[in-house]
Amino acid sequence: MKRFLTGLATGLAIGYLTAPRTGKDTRDQLTKAADKQTKGLKEQWEKAVSQGKKLVDEVKSSMGTSKPETNLFAVMESGKMDKYMDETDIARRKAKEGYNDKMDNTADAAKATINKAEEALKQ
Repeated sequence: MKRFLTGLATGLAIGYLTAPRTGKDTRDQLTKAADKQTKGLKEQWEKAVSQGKKLVDEVKSSMGTSKPETNLFAVMESGKMDKYMDETDIARRKAKEGYNDKMDNTADAAKATINKAEEALKQ
């Protein structure tokens, strides 16, 4: 055990005496190196994203689907909307005709009742 402690003390002494810089300097140097690597990775990532976006735009433009796809969807939806508007208009007309028929029948019944009442009064 004594040999172990002696070896440990000797190793620490040699390390302190031969270290090229202080611990603070070493930590600062490691931090700067890590920041530099991180910055390089960020720049590479941004470049890759930019290239990916350009590629997607090129593919869309070569296929002709960048804006017309939106217009096609709008045309399809407007056709559905016209269909629904026509169906609604037809249903509204049928309801109005039904209402008018009922009102005409009611008016006819009222007139018939009035006529019968007048005839009864005349007799």
